[in-house]
Amino acid sequence: MPGHWQTFAEYLQDTEEYLLRPLASVLLSVIFMTGFVAPASANAPKQAWERAGVPDFKSFKDVRARKHAFFSYLLPRVTAENNRILKQREHLLSLSKKKTLTTKDKVWLKDLGKQYRLTEITGASWLREMLERVDVMPPSLALAQAAYESGWGTSRFARLGHNYFGQMCFARGCGFVPKKRNAGATRELAKFANVGEAVNSYIRNLNSHPTYEPLRELRARARKSGQEISGSKLANGLIKYSTRGQAYIEEVQGMIRVNKLAPFDARPTTATII
Repeated sequence: MPGHWQTFAEYLQDTEEYLLRPLASVLLSVIFMTGFVAPASANAPKQAWERAGVPDFKSFKDVRARKHAFFSYLLPRVTAENNRILKQREHLLSLSKKKTLTTKDKVWLKDLGKQYRLTEITGASWLREMLERVDVMPPSLALAQAAYESGWGTSRFARLGHNYFGQMCFARGCGFVPKKRNAGATRELAKFANVGEAVNSYIRNLNSHPTYEPLRELRARARKSGQEISGSKLANGLIKYSTRGQAYIEEVQGMIRVNKLAPFDARPTTATII
């Protein structure tokens, strides 16, 4: 991590990273036009969706009602995490314009690098890579994967451990032991304290793990060309999310299409689905 930096400009002068300057201005505008509102302060009263308990999704006999309840519960939590990431992105872009970085700035950048698993490269290359990582996840993709991986919130892992995204952990006793686990394997289905923690972990995984670099590249290209960040398109970067490979991608894309989730990528989202 570049703890010795004085200014990003030093690293932009000799490279194609000058292209990031106009891009940065565009992206800052995008931040305030996406419909994502700034998160409330820590002292603000909790909103209704934050106070709501997890619905008993298994109790819904009507499929349409279950889907409505599932998306209404997950959507504001995905939006809240995207809000947090957009604030990070905005601050990262603002620091890239500063002539001199303060000690506080450098500490913040170092911590950001740790969060997004990027500590080995420096300078302009670091900034370019961080801009690919510190970005939102399309709500349609998160909702479709959560529905698919958790059986619409009815799986044992979702009900008992808030694991809506099929996330694994690899230390013995860290989560639930899968029924069909190979002898000697240590992987388990992760447990989370709450749904917000699970959403945070899921998005952080896609934003930082080397396996999902193809997804991040698709998103970066969409940003650069001014296109919508589409969940259906980014799903093409999930070839290694499941052992099912391309079949899994097509199933997630089908979930987005059948449940008409794409509009949530292009407009402000709220705590209820209408």
